[in-house]
Amino acid sequence: MARQAALAKRYIDSFRFSFLLFESLYGQGKFKSVQLKQMLVSSDDFAEAIQHAINEWANRPAIKKPSETSALLAKSPDSQALISQRIEKRGRYFHGNIKKKGGWHP
Repeated sequence: MARQAALAKRYIDSFRFSFLLFESLYGQGKFKSVQLKQMLVSSDDFAEAIQHAINEWANRPAIKKPSETSALLAKSPDSQALISQRIEKRGRYFHGNIKKKGGWHP
């Protein structure tokens, strides 16, 4: 579903589906931000996957319209920094993004 949403340029839906998958696989039932961050950071498999994504991102061409995430990735963060940023974004993208001033739009 995440892949289908991304291909349909429904990026927030894609993020939601992807995040729910990560949370279910590696979150061990935690959903509060602090606890979820601890679980995701402590998962060797998840941290390795995130580090792999960071390394892959470094080999991509420059983005025409950078985002907060691409700016963070340009700084070569560790997996913990990226996990923290994604958990922070989760609240914005899961809870009424369109209604918020400055909400994200493709």
